[in-house]
Amino acid sequence: MKNKFCIYSTLFPKSKKFFKEFINSINLQTKQDFDLILCLNGTKLNSSYTDLIKVPYKLISCDLPMNKARVFALKKIMKNYEMITLLDSDDYMSKDRYELIRNKIKDNDFFVNNLHIFSKNKSKPKKWLSISKKKIKLKDIYSSNFIGLSNLTIKTKALKKVINLINPNLLALDWCIAKLLLIIKAKGIYDPNIVTYYRQYDQNVSNLNNFNKEQIIRDLDSKIKHYEYFLKFNIHNVKEINKLKEKLIEIKKINKKNLKNFLNKNKTSWWSHI
Repeated sequence: MKNKFCIYSTLFPKSKKFFKEFINSINLQTKQDFDLILCLNGTKLNSSYTDLIKVPYKLISCDLPMNKARVFALKKIMKNYEMITLLDSDDYMSKDRYELIRNKIKDNDFFVNNLHIFSKNKSKPKKWLSISKKKIKLKDIYSSNFIGLSNLTIKTKALKKVINLINPNLLALDWCIAKLLLIIKAKGIYDPNIVTYYRQYDQNVSNLNNFNKEQIIRDLDSKIKHYEYFLKFNIHNVKEINKLKEKLIEIKKINKKNLKNFLNKNKTSWWSHI
């Protein structure tokens, strides 16, 4: 493979049912000087799947917890490419996403595009992110996150500086990667006019709506672990963590009817509801 750039995704058993929609959006990219790298995590692709791929591709196989599989794949990929555009295998992207990113990333280290959410019950995707900033700063993702594994492109020069700091045991791996990039002063920009279509269903790491008590408890626990990990980088503090722990104790005690009293009204990004 001679291309310097790639599109990367991890496939898992439950995402294979969306493969046709996912791969079609890659096949239709308006610029195609990239390789497709698929990490098959606990699954395989027979010819009925691979015959659908119309771009140069390479398969990586592993059987690991999801985030460990992603870090495993990134470590392999970054050795051979200058830039990695990420796309989750249960999502798809606009046909010009890759070309526009190639043209606009320039001397920046990473690039973030918009997300339009959709589900099987909603035929028309809806714009989710309403962010006006172009340059991304650490304060923008301090307590919540809009940088995901379907709307992020990273230059491997920057990725190599943080790869060994990425904690695959954190549920919000995307948030961890983004925060580490900004800690090392990597330059990132956001463009609202480039689109990834973000599927809403029961396999989402963090829901955007219709939170139940179990999800809120899981999300709070995940946010606490995220903050605790970043203590060593002097990004978060013990006072913030203790406040979240107190909130977690309270939520465990209350009934489901009173849950809404503990949720933030401004749900504009992942983890912003808590």
